[in-house]
Amino acid sequence: MMRSGSLALLIALGSLVAAPDAEAETGISWSGYAIKSADLGSPTPPTAFTAVSAMWTQPAVTCPLDNAKVSFWVGIDGDGTRTVEQAGTLVTCSATNQPPVYQAFWEMYDANGGSHGAEPFNVSPGDVIQASASYVGGVSYLLEVKDLTSGASFSTTQSCNANIVCKRGTAEWIVERPGSGSFPLADYGTVEFVNALETHSGPTPARVEINMVDVSTTLSACGLIASGRPLPDFSTPFWNFTNGFACHWLAAN
Repeated sequence: MMRSGSLALLIALGSLVAAPDAEAETGISWSGYAIKSADLGSPTPPTAFTAVSAMWTQPAVTCPLDNAKVSFWVGIDGDGTRTVEQAGTLVTCSATNQPPVYQAFWEMYDANGGSHGAEPFNVSPGDVIQASASYVGGVSYLLEVKDLTSGASFSTTQSCNANIVCKRGTAEWIVERPGSGSFPLADYGTVEFVNALETHSGPTPARVEINMVDVSTTLSACGLIASGRPLPDFSTPFWNFTNGFACHWLAAN
């Protein structure tokens, strides 16, 4: 689920604050945080990410419009690179008078720019979710989601298509409006990502705060949780949101 559209924006919302020294971006389909290598246009960016993970409590979602969707995931690549390697949860609304469907999911991109993946099991609001995406060598990636409440889990090893290089140039923790902004954003209220970790080799990457904006309407905004607690320590080789960050739903489209 690659992001499209970008311009500079910095948003503070309630008790949320911008990450120190973080860049700021907006897009029509993503909000959350990313860390990025320099020179993503090169065949091998100087920083290569090997793993990304996080935990969150699955929010209860309501359907403000028919066909609204929202997903929560961790991943490698996608923000300036041509591939994605993602795992998380997806909530889909069919109609405003029907309950949404909650599922775990994984996704990769193929050589033609289309996605492939699966939704291996259902989740429930309030479940504690742990997700990770890891590079395991060659062209292979291990994608995992565990529902720590129900005990359900999946683990799948997927290969990057040989016709497109998976650069491992970015790592992300994201709330997404799936379909590159073609669906309304389902109302997820607030979600908090904790234990957000990544590992990489090479130079320290840039930190990016992403907020979801469609034309002039902010749909979802994110920031570190202050609430009197110390800000997290951004250290190498781990980027650890010890106290978490939160994203808030603001509008459907």
